[in-house]
Amino acid sequence: MNLEICGKLFESFRGGTLYAGFSGGADSTAVLLAARLYRERIGFRLTAVHFDHGLRGEESRGEARDAARFAAAHGIEFRLVELHLAPGPNLEARARNARLDVWKRLAGNRHDAAVILGHHADDRAETLLLRLLRGSNASGLVPLRERSRVEGVTFLRPLLRFRRSEIEAFLRDNGISGWAVDSSNADESLTRNALRNRILPALYDLTPGSESGLFRSLDALADDAVFLEAEADRRWNEIAGTVEIPFGFWRRQPPAMRVRLLRRFLAAESGRDFVPNRSFLDRFEAMLSVPSPELRLLPVDAERTLALRNESVSFLRNPPANPAAWRWRELPETVWNGFRLTVETVSAAGPVTLYEALFDADALPDELILDRRRDGDRLAQGFSPSEYRCRSDVATVMNAIGQLPHDCLYASNANLTFDASAMDARTLAAILRVFCLKGSHMIQPNCNSAALLMEAQRHPERHPNLIVRVCGFSARFISLSKRWQDELIARHRLK
Repeated sequence: MNLEICGKLFESFRGGTLYAGFSGGADSTAVLLAARLYRERIGFRLTAVHFDHGLRGEESRGEARDAARFAAAHGIEFRLVELHLAPGPNLEARARNARLDVWKRLAGNRHDAAVILGHHADDRAETLLLRLLRGSNASGLVPLRERSRVEGVTFLRPLLRFRRSEIEAFLRDNGISGWAVDSSNADESLTRNALRNRILPALYDLTPGSESGLFRSLDALADDAVFLEAEADRRWNEIAGTVEIPFGFWRRQPPAMRVRLLRRFLAAESGRDFVPNRSFLDRFEAMLSVPSPELRLLPVDAERTLALRNESVSFLRNPPANPAAWRWRELPETVWNGFRLTVETVSAAGPVTLYEALFDADALPDELILDRRRDGDRLAQGFSPSEYRCRSDVATVMNAIGQLPHDCLYASNANLTFDASAMDARTLAAILRVFCLKGSHMIQPNCNSAALLMEAQRHPERHPNLIVRVCGFSARFISLSKRWQDELIARHRLK
C-alpha cells in the first residue's frame, strides 16, 4: 500500500493537530498507523479518539480497552469519548450528529487541525449503491472524499484509493495480526452489510474487471460533483445573507442547482447541514410552480418553517405549540402551529395522500386536542395498535393495516405482540400469509414479555439466544447494556 497520498494530505497540517477516529478495526488502525509513520517526518500532534456508544455491553467496553492499549503501545495520545444517547428512533443519525459535535469541539473552525477517518475504496462502492437505492444526486453518490469540510471541521480520508484487502495486508506487513471486528457487521438484515457481504462480491464475479470500472465511475462522479458544488457556491455567494429570496431566483436555476442552493439556504438558517428529502423537494417545487398570494408553509423541523408568500421564500420561527381544543364539527377548518387543518366528510373510504387521514366520524369526540410531540412521549412503533399491543383480534388489525396507502409509505412496519402460549408455527404461518396478501410491507411478530426479559436480565446464562428488536436493529438481549435492557423491559410493561 503506497502511503504517498497520506503524506500529501498530512503535509498541510505541519505544526498542527490530527485527530484520528479510532474504533480499533482494521481501517481505523491502518489510518492511525499511517499517521504515526508521518508524524515525526512532517511534525504534527496526533490524538486517537475512540467513541464508546455503549450499545453492545462488555463487547464495547473491551474494544475501548484494546484501543487504549494499542495507542499506548505505539506512543499515541488517546482520548475515550462516551456517548450517552437516549433510546429512541433514528439512533444511527443521532450517533453521527453526536460524533460530529465532538469533532466540532476538537477541530471545528481550526485551519491547523483535521479529523482523519479510515474510509476506503470498498466503503465508497457500498455507499454508491446505497445512495443509488435512495435516489441521490451526483453529490450524494460520492459523499466520501479525500478532503472535505463539514460544519467547520476538515475531514481527511487517506485510504479511499485502497481496497480492504490491501489495508489488511499493510497491517500484517507492519506486524499487526489482530484487530477489532464488530459482530454486528455479520447481520445481513442491515442493508450495508448485505451489500458488502453478498451483493458487491456477486457483481464483481459477474464481469471481470468490474471493480476497476466501478471505481473509475466513482472518480468521474466525484469530478462532476466537485464542479456542481463549486458552481452552487458561486451562485449562493450572490445572495448569501438575503432574508427573502424571490421566486424568480429559484425559478431561473436548473434542477441540479436548485436543490443545492436550497440545501445551502436551509443550512444557513439552521446552522447545521440539512439534506432535504424527496417529499420536501417535491412540495417546494410544487409551491414554486403555482403562483399564489396566500401564505404557504413548508415545515423544516420543530423550530423552523419555510414560508412562501409575496413571490419570495423566507423562514419563520415556530412559536412554542400550546395544546388547543378544536370542536371540529362546528368549525371544520382551523389553523394551529402554522398548519391549516380541514375536515371533510366522506361517505366511503377512498385513497388518501401523505397529508390526509381517514377516521370514523361517529367514533370521534366532538372536541379534539391539538398537541405536538413532547419529550418523554411514548409513541407506537410503525403501525403498532395501541402502544404496541394487538388488543383487537388479528384479522381486524390486519384488515385495518391493509387499507393504509402503502404506496405512499416508506417501510411500513406493523409491530404486534402475541401471547406465546397461543402461538405455534401453523398459526404464525397463517398470519404472515394473510398479511402479505393484504399488500402490507413488513410485520414484526413478538412473543417476548416483560417477565421473560427480567428473567433474562437476572439469569443471562439461561437465555443466550433471546433476540429483541431495539431501534432499527435486532440484538441478543444479554449483549445489551443494562440501560438498554431496562428500556426494553419498560416498553414491554406497556403491553
